[in-house]
Amino acid sequence: MIYASLQDLVDHYGAQSVAQLADRQQPFMGQLDAAAVAVVDAALADASAEIDGYVIARYTQGFAQPPRLLSSICRSLAWLILHRDRPTEEALADAAAVRKTLRDVAQGLVMLPDAAGTPLVPPDRPAFVAPARIFTDDTMEGF
Repeated sequence: MIYASLQDLVDHYGAQSVAQLADRQQPFMGQLDAAAVAVVDAALADASAEIDGYVIARYTQGFAQPPRLLSSICRSLAWLILHRDRPTEEALADAAAVRKTLRDVAQGLVMLPDAAGTPLVPPDRPAFVAPARIFTDDTMEGF
């Protein structure tokens, strides 16, 4: 599943910036033609694959609609991928921050919400059942 779109990148970074990074033609045209759109689509697919690597173990059934957090993360990772061999400090810092968030999602520290904002519960989460406590303040009184 692709978590973001070309339009998401354009809305966030601007059409000119996206075109400048995606244009691989010689001479440089700086336009979002079919070749540039293919470059952006490949970057979004690579970013989405990286996201899947983190969330697939916890959310095995996929998403009917991508959570907004994953769309934002995909956008940031794709932006870094588009920079290729000359990423900016801002792109590197943003990618590091979203990768930390992905690690937190993978560890269960961050729950992904659905479109309504309700946290999605991963399937087959273990239930914890324990007997009543034996040692409490009341039972240990006098020791």
